[in-house]
Amino acid sequence: ISKAIPLAFERVLSRTIKAAELERLKLAFDKQVKHFSANPDTAQQILSVGSAARDTTQDPIQHAALTAVCLAIMNLDEALTRQ
Repeated sequence: ISKAIPLAFERVLSRTIKAAELERLKLAFDKQVKHFSANPDTAQQILSVGSAARDTTQDPIQHAALTAVCLAIMNLDEALTRQ
């Protein structure tokens, strides 16, 4: 996880993540882990979406939490194209 968040951020935004941004996204990840730990069925639902098979070697709670954080990164204003 410590490498996944900065990697996702850089791939989406084409720049290195700042320390404050990383800290916020780590807090968001921790919040999502708590949410999905309390709602494991929701984690399974999120991970069942899509045409590619899920990597079953990953913990489903952390995988779902990271999915939520990646979605947040993709929804940043900086990531959206505007004309």
